[in-house]
This record gives sequence, C-alpha cells and structure tokens, in this order.
Amino acid sequence: MAITVDQAMEWAATRKHAVLITLRKDGRAQSSDVSYAVIDDAIVISLTSDRAKTANMRRDPRIIVHITDPGSWSYVSFDGVAELGDVTTDPHDQAANDLADYYQRVAGQAHPDWDDYRAAMIDEKRQLTSNPPDVGCRPDQWLNALSRPSAAHLSVPPRSHNSGRLRPAPTTSST
Repeated sequence: MAITVDQAMEWAATRKHAVLITLRKDGRAQSSDVSYAVIDDAIVISLTSDRAKTANMRRDPRIIVHITDPGSWSYVSFDGVAELGDVTTDPHDQAANDLADYYQRVAGQAHPDWDDYRAAMIDEKRQLTSNPPDVGCRPDQWLNALSRPSAAHLSVPPRSHNSGRLRPAPTTSST
C-alpha cells in the first residue's frame, strides 16, 4: 500500500507537536520543539523573529518538520522550504489575524483575552512560517501505515521522484 502526500498531511493534521530542524550557519542541524497546525496544505508554525531558528530560516530556508506519535512509533518527516510571514506590528494587521487563527487551530478554542494575546504577539515579535511539504525523509521500515498505525513509519518521498507515493523500504531482520 502506498501513501500519498495528502494522506501524510491528513495524519499530520491530527497532531500538533513536532520538531523543526533548521540549518545553522556552519551547516549543522538545529532542532526545536514546536507546536504547529496544518493550514491550507502547509505546516504552519509560530516563531519569534529574533530566535536562532528564524535567523537560520532567513539565511537558508530549507527545513525538516518531523512529526511523531511516540505511543505508536509512527512518524512523518517533511522536507521543505520555509516561507516566513511578516512580523506582527499592529494588533489588527494581517499577521496578527493569522496568528489568532493559528492559536485557535492549535489550542482548539478561542483565547480568553484576544487584546492581550495580540499585544503579546507584537511584544514577542511573532510571525508565522508556512511550510508546504516538498520532499520527505526515508523511513527505517515501512508497514501498512494507515491500517496499522502502531507499526507505521510514515514518510513523504520526493514528489518529483516518486509522484507523491511511498514505496515499502526493505525490512531488516535482527539476529
């Protein structure tokens, strides 16, 4: 059974925590735990404009968003190119509106004080990054991921190389 990019995104949409991997200036990976939401076929993450991960994405927008389900050892990793949004500077600018929408999607509810939330987003110099999936990482093993999520490792292959479909990776036996 093959998994499409759309199916991997559907799986990702049922979760909200991931690891964002960016590249430091010297080429080493930097990982950050993040919350995310799937919005308009992209992984959307809230950032502060002055953090290292944001500076890394400005310099080199290549990223990996690695989403896991530790209870079942399932995961999906999306390679992509980060699209940084504007930093919010006004409580009613588009960036603030987008951050409010993001909050509701991640929290699953409205904020108790939107004025306070919007002011905090300005103080923290918040912005969103939208990360449409581009290519994916290869899994160590692949088993019928949709029907057996407890044994699944989901991965999204390069669209240009595999038409957005997964192929089973060879299994290894331990002796």
